[in-house]
Amino acid sequence: MVKAIPFVPAIGEAVVAGGAALWAAATSTTSAVVISGAATGAAVGIAANQYAKSQAQSTLTTANPGNPCPSCCGELRKQIYDQVEELKQRFEDMRVDSEGLFSDPSRVFFRADGSKIGSWDGHVKQFQDKQKRLKKMLKQHLDDDCGDAPGGAESWANTKPPSSPRQ
Repeated sequence: MVKAIPFVPAIGEAVVAGGAALWAAATSTTSAVVISGAATGAAVGIAANQYAKSQAQSTLTTANPGNPCPSCCGELRKQIYDQVEELKQRFEDMRVDSEGLFSDPSRVFFRADGSKIGSWDGHVKQFQDKQKRLKKMLKQHLDDDCGDAPGGAESWANTKPPSSPRQ
């Protein structure tokens, strides 16, 4: 739900000298805001910037009105976003294949210090498992009536892992 900042002089006048006070007044449910004096430009600029940041954050937490748990949607949206970012990174790592795993896809590779790198087949499986998790999260997001899923999530839930690295 987008909350407008009411700049209405006739209702609950509050003269502010800085952005923090303006932001506090703007975010309360009962205050209107009036700005006067030399600090007007700075206060408006700071408050506008803070308000824009809050609105960007609210896209992660806003749910449809019928949802019994709007804060659950925010956390779920964050998890979906994080899962998509991880899929993007894994996809790119497979396209680059800096460890040369594709040379023998089922062989498990190790570093010189003995730590496990993994195998190409293992990376494909992990990619697919993360997609399954993403699909479950998207279903939960839909079932919870959380609105639109974060951009690109549906696509990444169905993108096939690279069949080979870039040539």
